[in-house]
Amino acid sequence: MAEALAAWRSERFAPFLLLLNRYLVPVEQATITAWLQIHPEDVRMLMRDVRRFSDRTLTLEASDPRYSRRYLTPVGAQQAALRAIARVPTDETREFLIGCAQDLPDDAPRETAALLLVTLWSNDPSVTTLLLDIAQHDSAPSLRLRVIRELSLVCARDPAVRETIYRMAAGDPDTGVRLFALRWMGQWWPDHPERASLFDTEPQADTPPTSRERLVRLQALASGSDRTEWERQSAEETDAEVRAQMRRVRLLRGSPERAAHAVFHDRLSFGLRRLLKARRRAGCGPAE
Repeated sequence: MAEALAAWRSERFAPFLLLLNRYLVPVEQATITAWLQIHPEDVRMLMRDVRRFSDRTLTLEASDPRYSRRYLTPVGAQQAALRAIARVPTDETREFLIGCAQDLPDDAPRETAALLLVTLWSNDPSVTTLLLDIAQHDSAPSLRLRVIRELSLVCARDPAVRETIYRMAAGDPDTGVRLFALRWMGQWWPDHPERASLFDTEPQADTPPTSRERLVRLQALASGSDRTEWERQSAEETDAEVRAQMRRVRLLRGSPERAAHAVFHDRLSFGLRRLLKARRRAGCGPAE
């Protein structure tokens, strides 16, 4: 550990990145955490370099076969350093991550900082408020989608999260974000007083909804208790693929055993995808 950080100080970043990449070895991760907890000067060095990497071109060792080239970049080093910094969850590191989530110029490290805040400080109302603002106003739709998705999982009972997701479902400018929020509202908050307005079939925009948007809206509607409205809108649907999906929904509704089987496999698949993504995010990534 000491040698890896000494190499980092000499701007040879690969040894420390390799340590951070060993997310499958708990002993290695515990060693990194223990070291940084008793060496705050190294945490501050990493903080300094996260900012420094945004302002200059960084050359990392490209000869090590254990690395994929896409991790040997300033952005990859920033993300690895942010994950290391988060191993010491203090007020200082929290404020640093807040600043990074707000103003780092690259989307990927900004997203990394925001997701670390969700993981470590989502029970802090001030942090949750900040994250909700990022979810609504960040310039990167993919980042906003990731943040609101994670918040909806860990803070589902928070009224502020619910209202933010409702606003995003009602009118977020990005289709992916809007459809995720719509699906979440349909599945988990059928008692929201304005829920019915989300499924209004009257045109609300200059362009009509795409078939994908109509499909997501019908799927979300089917997950609630508005069966009559769902049946009406399904009957009016003209797209063959959407109609086929609605026939599947109708079949699952009529067969609880089949529906339970489908839900189990969907959730298992979702859980496995989340696990794989978490393992990839835990370090700077394995060689490809």
